[in-house]
Amino acid sequence: MNLLAICITWNRPRLLGRSIHCFLRQTDPNARLFVLDDAGQYRPQKHERWTLASVPTRYPSMGEKRNALIDMAMKRYPKTDSFMLWDDDDVYFPHTAKCVSAALEQKCWAQPRLALEMTEGGKSLKRVETHSRNPKEQFNKSLCYGGCWAWRMDTFIELGRFPSTNYSEDLKVAFPCLERFGPSADSSPDEPWYYYNRLNNSISKEGRGFYALRGKQNIEPVEELSIGWNGPDIFNMPIEPGIHPRPW
Repeated sequence: MNLLAICITWNRPRLLGRSIHCFLRQTDPNARLFVLDDAGQYRPQKHERWTLASVPTRYPSMGEKRNALIDMAMKRYPKTDSFMLWDDDDVYFPHTAKCVSAALEQKCWAQPRLALEMTEGGKSLKRVETHSRNPKEQFNKSLCYGGCWAWRMDTFIELGRFPSTNYSEDLKVAFPCLERFGPSADSSPDEPWYYYNRLNNSISKEGRGFYALRGKQNIEPVEELSIGWNGPDIFNMPIEPGIHPRPW
């Protein structure tokens, strides 16, 4: 697959720099990253494997912003046949793109059944299920951890793309996909590759109106985006044995 990682961002230069760093460590040579900033905060950049577009006009909704990004990216990388969400605050291990591409070879959409979260002490990671279970111990339709979902491009277009909403725009594509095509392919059959950064989660910190609230922030231009790792060394933290149920 020619996988595209799509990253929308707003006033998070530190997190964005490390998110691009995560992508540059990917082992899939065919994967590409497209970042869209609508704060006009950065110098636009074009590289062989990744692109940063920075425009000064805020999009009305997250759904419209994601759709605009995909339109730009398809012109930049016309061989793209699939995409995955790549949130600027989460962490993606080097085998992410390979695992997602392999899953999309099997089915038209993919989600990992496992993710990583920080333990309470902050010194290790734990494996968590990304789906809740019903009393019969079967996965149900309660979908979470959307920052790692993926679709084939033709399926996404057939479903009508992202709706014009600021909340759960990913779910509003995932649920029709579930009803039409059945459960997604598992993109983490062996080990999780996605770290969910709960500390920076927008909804839990700012509520469902976070998109509008963020739009009121003062934006300071960044002359040169610093790309590299910062924060706790997630990649080398020990992982606790076992698998934990989804935390909510």
